[in-house]
Amino acid sequence: MSSSRLNVAVLYGGKNTEHEISLISAKNIVNQIDQNKYQVHLIAINHLGQWFWQPNFKFNQNLPCQFTPDRLIKINMDMSTNPFMSGVGELPSIDIVFPVLHGINGEDGTIQGLLRCLNLPFVGCDVLSSALCMDKVAMKQMMQSANIATAPWRVVLSNEIENASNEKVLHLEASRLEDLNPQFADLMKDYKKGILVFKIQQTEVWNKIKIDSVKLQDFFNANRDKYIWPDSVDFTEIFSRSDSLLKHYLKLYKQGESFDTLASKYTERGGFKKKGGNWGMRRADFNDLTKKASTLKNPGEISDLYQNYGGYSLIRLNKRIPAHKKTFKEAKNEVAAAYQEIQAHNLENEYLRKLEKKYEPVILQENLSEAFK
Repeated sequence: MSSSRLNVAVLYGGKNTEHEISLISAKNIVNQIDQNKYQVHLIAINHLGQWFWQPNFKFNQNLPCQFTPDRLIKINMDMSTNPFMSGVGELPSIDIVFPVLHGINGEDGTIQGLLRCLNLPFVGCDVLSSALCMDKVAMKQMMQSANIATAPWRVVLSNEIENASNEKVLHLEASRLEDLNPQFADLMKDYKKGILVFKIQQTEVWNKIKIDSVKLQDFFNANRDKYIWPDSVDFTEIFSRSDSLLKHYLKLYKQGESFDTLASKYTERGGFKKKGGNWGMRRADFNDLTKKASTLKNPGEISDLYQNYGGYSLIRLNKRIPAHKKTFKEAKNEVAAAYQEIQAHNLENEYLRKLEKKYEPVILQENLSEAFK
């Protein structure tokens, strides 16, 4: 696998009613990305609009992308810093963002505007075209002003549709079923009042989640072994597409020239000449280069000429930090995310038990199997 792959952030989920559709779309896109050219990083947005990085997501090509509680690192979206350029924890600097968000806050130009503010390249339409295409009335008006042929149209407000169809249809259906199934009639009344799945989840789950610092500390103490800083290495690399040039640089080093000076002058890896070839502290299993650096035993040790994707490298180990447990402060974001997911799961089950007690549903398995063939 290439050690110089572009870092692509696939942004999915979203704070809207099309959240679940985005999970399926993200799966389809990740399936098609060439892993030999791109390093994929999943960035999930939950229903509350919170951003999470999923560094160790175990992807299943046959299932939608999912929020995995034990693999979430919360991203602080503070506009005073750019988390995608400076990195969040072990999240590397992102080269390009692939937004896979649907509907409001996804296709309406808002996320595109945010990425513009962060100076991040992204896939898809820009701010204006996204906003116009989302607003159907504005799009129709723009097309007409530009003398572009478009079908006749009129604006119908949602309350007009509701008054003309939904309210009457739902009232009629509920009244017909009331004598046969009063519980179903009650359920239809709840539906008419706007109790949809998303609103239920907001009201019955997310709004009830409480972060208790004492319980958070207890949760961390009980699960301390899950929060580990991995083996990490800091190293400097001289990269060249020519092995003969790299052999020449190695000869100069052995004759007494500084490795840092040689890296600053001659490394050919994009973006690294200004850094003097230094990769900084990275987890030892981050890529092929970090794995190679981790084979060096002592700081200052130089590797042999090493062939990797696109060329050859010389690596000097600067520092090594063995794997060790995180402190509560270091793991707090991960702990909070895991604790919230457990609370959410418990609240969801509690709400389902209330519904079962209220409506006493009968599951007709055969009918369901027939309906979902």
